[in-house]
Amino acid sequence: MNPENEKVSISKIDYKLNRFLYFISLLICVFYITYTIQVFRNENSILISALLFIFWIFFSFLSNPITLIKFLERKKYLFLILFYFYYFIGGLISGLSVLDSIKLILGYFILLSPMIIFDFYTSNKKFKSIAILCFVGLGMYVFLSIKTLITLHINPMAARNLASGSLHNASLGSLAEIGIGGGYDLTYALCILLPFIIIVLKNESFNKIVFFSAICFIILSIYTIIKSDYGMAFLFTIIGVFFSLFIFSGKTKRDLLILIISIVVCGILLVLLINPIADLLIYISMFFENSFIGQRLNELGLGFKGYGFGSSTEYRFDLYLSSFMTFLENPFVGVGFLTQYNYYNNLQYIGGHSEWLDFLGVFGLIGSIPLFFVLFINYRETIKKYKNINYQSAIIIVYLLFIVIGSINLIFKFGVLLALMLIIPGFPILIKILNKKLE
Repeated sequence: MNPENEKVSISKIDYKLNRFLYFISLLICVFYITYTIQVFRNENSILISALLFIFWIFFSFLSNPITLIKFLERKKYLFLILFYFYYFIGGLISGLSVLDSIKLILGYFILLSPMIIFDFYTSNKKFKSIAILCFVGLGMYVFLSIKTLITLHINPMAARNLASGSLHNASLGSLAEIGIGGGYDLTYALCILLPFIIIVLKNESFNKIVFFSAICFIILSIYTIIKSDYGMAFLFTIIGVFFSLFIFSGKTKRDLLILIISIVVCGILLVLLINPIADLLIYISMFFENSFIGQRLNELGLGFKGYGFGSSTEYRFDLYLSSFMTFLENPFVGVGFLTQYNYYNNLQYIGGHSEWLDFLGVFGLIGSIPLFFVLFINYRETIKKYKNINYQSAIIIVYLLFIVIGSINLIFKFGVLLALMLIIPGFPILIKILNKKLE
């Protein structure tokens, strides 16, 4: 056999093998996302998700081992490994076995998996794979929104029970098993998705089917957030939608200038017109009678009038202070090694209502800084990907919402990070491919 022909034959086999491995990895990834976004709440589901993700890593990096080496050279992943190492050692110091310490880091391994998935496929220029995963992710949000609305029709408190950890209900059995998005997971994911989608709609030419589908998604998302009855999610959705519709044009420098001016003007108006604003909030709260949204708006209005912010809002401030004081008392290593990093044990020391303050309280500066660097570098990389088009301001507002919400509530959830690290950076790719397919 001719050596040249033999080389061609081998290269064809390699090509077909790589395509097969990519196909298997994509199939596993689709199943992984659809499973994890629904049930990522208990130890069994975490182990199954971790197993699926490990399978994905095996087939993905087997198809292109060089990508793994490139990953390990990137600062973002060096910081991520440093965080996992600190978490693992902290588990051992706290008295956990090696196996339990490994189980400990699996949760964050899965939480940050959308970032790894996006980076792998974009590094290998598999943009169709990104589009497919974005489509699947958005489809799951639609599915979970509909499932949530049906469940909330039966039990109006289901979403809040999931968020608070009160998972059992006599009429529904275990709420953890119904897979409605896990309380905050779905609502905050939709909250940060909406401004980005609206700005993209304003700046892109769309096929009619794609445009109509996007509008339906926006309407369904807003309705789901309202029915889920999360006051904070509702307020930030209104802010995000308002800025993306009426303020942000997609031109980064102009939008940043307007954002800064808006913050200053809002601060001045809040001081000068505090009583009319308070009256407006109290008036709006009447439209949400007997709901947590109405309660939050009413408490905010009364607080601005000087009557106190209400017991639930003031209680929140106490929880934030609890996490902050724990951090000040244990600034370098946190208290996680005292509690075996168990969420319910941590609540002896932290408030459990501010993601970033809780991180500092549990992990200290040594554990938190690497994780914060991972998020910052990922933001910077996402911005750079769209430096030549008008999506930078959309990404900025998404990350601002993520940071602000994380300051006053828990937001480090799989559904939220899937939106932030995979669907949002991949959405323009999906739109471009769909427009071409439907031309």
